[in-house]
Amino acid sequence: MKQMSWLRWPLEHYSISLLIILILFVMGIYGMYVMPKDEFPHATIRQGVVVAVYPGATTEEVEQQVARPLERYLFTYGEVNRAKTTTTSQNGLCIVMVKLNDNVNNKDEVWSKIKHGLNTFKSSLPAGVLAVVVNDDFGNTSALLIAVESGQRSYRELKDYSDRLSDRLRRIPSVAIMYMMGIELNIVTLAALIVVLGMIVDNAIVVIDGYLEYLGKGLAPKDAAIESSRQYFMPMMLATLCICAIFYPFLLTMKGMFHDALEDFPVTITINLMVSLLLAVTVIPFLEVKLIKAPPSPPEGGTIDEASNSKTIEAPSGAVGGGLWQRHHPLGAAHLRPRA
Repeated sequence: MKQMSWLRWPLEHYSISLLIILILFVMGIYGMYVMPKDEFPHATIRQGVVVAVYPGATTEEVEQQVARPLERYLFTYGEVNRAKTTTTSQNGLCIVMVKLNDNVNNKDEVWSKIKHGLNTFKSSLPAGVLAVVVNDDFGNTSALLIAVESGQRSYRELKDYSDRLSDRLRRIPSVAIMYMMGIELNIVTLAALIVVLGMIVDNAIVVIDGYLEYLGKGLAPKDAAIESSRQYFMPMMLATLCICAIFYPFLLTMKGMFHDALEDFPVTITINLMVSLLLAVTVIPFLEVKLIKAPPSPPEGGTIDEASNSKTIEAPSGAVGGGLWQRHHPLGAAHLRPRA
């Protein structure tokens, strides 16, 4: 067994390891209360509507004089998806449903450029065109609506109070790893936590099983804990990486809003499984040594099983065979047999 191993450090300096885990535990509880929460994940609405008002014009006039020039101008922007942008012409009105490309993340900047450009473009349209209006935030919804009501305060006072309340809500601090990575608690991240719920204990089970195996071979508890972590660390690491990698193709196959909604799903799974692996090789060995003691030394000419797992007890009166019984309970399994 290797004497020098980084896995030995957490066990030898367990006070520091436990302090770090305690801090993370407290931060996790605190973070559950203050981290951003929403019912659904944030998704970028890459769609907007451009409306040109041309009173008195027929459908054909709107199509020839407004719709086609407006389409050609909008298509000069590389961020506009030509295949998914549609135009509707009717009497006195032209409606263009503009769809941006899926790789556009700074939609506000793109729509700002389009709005400024259309202000200049309007001068090239017929004089009868009254307005060219752009609406790019019709897809936004409120996740939480707070109403303020009072029968004694004026509307201005209520507005001032609402503004102060809004500022306070925005200043609530958020902590923990998921917040530092920009991940909020919503229906998608909760689903990821449910997916890994049964996986996060697997690494600890493997390490404990190896610890019991090395104890049975006669190793000291500390050496058994370190050797178990050392032997199974790489297999557990590879298995964890494989499980995490399964979920990342979502980000390659999904586009647009679906990609935005599922973006945090594989990241949440990776964070939880990696933390599970880290705890299994740092904290679990310490708990093994403290809670699972080594069996006593075997008697001369005997075995460890005879010394640690055997106990002679009186058989109840009337029991078959009578006399004394010998009980064996290797690792939780027990049976009784009569002593000769």
